[in-house]
Amino acid sequence: MSPSLYHSVPKSQWYRLGSRPLLCLLFFTLGCTLSVCFLGSMDCPSPYVDKIVSTDRSDVSNIGDKVDKTKKLVVLIMSAPDNVIKRHALRLTWLSLVNHESVKYFFVIGSKHVQGNSENVLLTEEGHYSDLLILPNVDEGYDLLTAKLLASLTWMSKNLDFEFLLKVDDDSYVDIRQLVRELSRKTDTKNLYWGYFNGHAQVKQTGKWAEQNWNLCDHYLPYARGGGYILSRRLVHYLAENSKLLNIYKNEDVSVGAWLAPLNVTRVHDPRFDTEWASRGCSNQHLITHPQEVSEIYKLHESLSNYGFMCQRESVKRRAYSYDWSVLPSKCCKTPSA
Repeated sequence: MSPSLYHSVPKSQWYRLGSRPLLCLLFFTLGCTLSVCFLGSMDCPSPYVDKIVSTDRSDVSNIGDKVDKTKKLVVLIMSAPDNVIKRHALRLTWLSLVNHESVKYFFVIGSKHVQGNSENVLLTEEGHYSDLLILPNVDEGYDLLTAKLLASLTWMSKNLDFEFLLKVDDDSYVDIRQLVRELSRKTDTKNLYWGYFNGHAQVKQTGKWAEQNWNLCDHYLPYARGGGYILSRRLVHYLAENSKLLNIYKNEDVSVGAWLAPLNVTRVHDPRFDTEWASRGCSNQHLITHPQEVSEIYKLHESLSNYGFMCQRESVKRRAYSYDWSVLPSKCCKTPSA
């Protein structure tokens, strides 16, 4: 606010307000008018303030370009402060095909210990693209991904209107137009949990993914693989509302499966989600494929743009399986014979 707003106007020696009621009314009206003008002309806050949000407050700020109508799909892309090249690759490839009328996307980054030049670079990127969701109270790290995801879901639930949420990583390639078409065809979607499920994975006891506080059973509960999966708004809202009661396991995708295990959820296993720790190969049926190197992401996109399909030459590294929901999870996922 300008300093001139604070200086006092000297009293006139020629007029006495008590003897000039009409003049007093005029000055009062003029003062009110000027006040409204000054307030209306005050500068708006920096755009960074709204996008760098605190997730442990009940009054989470909305982003500057808040969605003013319901989106079909919100895409959360898990990224890291230094993954600039990966983010740029996605913007130039499958994100360039997004229909902004129905889809909105965010690169999610924890910035709790991001300082100095790294912070400036991040803010410059956000100022240019306006597609980062920067979480200042969230730290980065492989063993912190679950807390980061939960903070992101909480923010989305409080701030945006959407029907579905897609979580992917910044090394995933998505056939976004076909995925949205598939969503439009689905029924019974209020409790939708859609991805490539696993039910027979044994709990890791060693290594960086070891679950020290898992005491449910000797297998993970059925979960959709973390390279990409879709949740309905109702499920996102449930997780957000109960976030403080949920156990935080090291594996983000395992955590989502455990959190939703006791609910009446519509679980859809789909082999077109190539979303495991390593890609099963290149198939033109895939809706999501993960993980992919930056060079491969450009190659997939070039083929899709020029020929209408991702793989000029399809390949199979591992065969997909169907999920049998009628048996115990430990017997769920039999790979078909060649």
